[in-house]
Amino acid sequence: MNVNLQNQNEVQAVMKNTLQVLVVEMLSYNLSFRLPMRVEELRVYHSFFGSTGYYKCPRCGITMEREFMAYCNRCGQRLNWDDYEKVRIIDS
Repeated sequence: MNVNLQNQNEVQAVMKNTLQVLVVEMLSYNLSFRLPMRVEELRVYHSFFGSTGYYKCPRCGITMEREFMAYCNRCGQRLNWDDYEKVRIIDS
């Protein structure tokens, strides 16, 4: 009976530590969306009619439909547009 109680206590301690780590990771991940990330890439698409470019979200990597938005319209990441003229251009 003592062995079962000891194992049960060990399992509970491991679960408690795992839960604490999970909560901290979730909070830091959720709060990281509030910190602005610099927009660093512009994807250029070429067609018969010419070329057009769309900036990429630094978090989700999806192109954004509009420039200079405060937040990505897909993942909600806050955006920093400082030095947007120095972005890396990616040809598609």
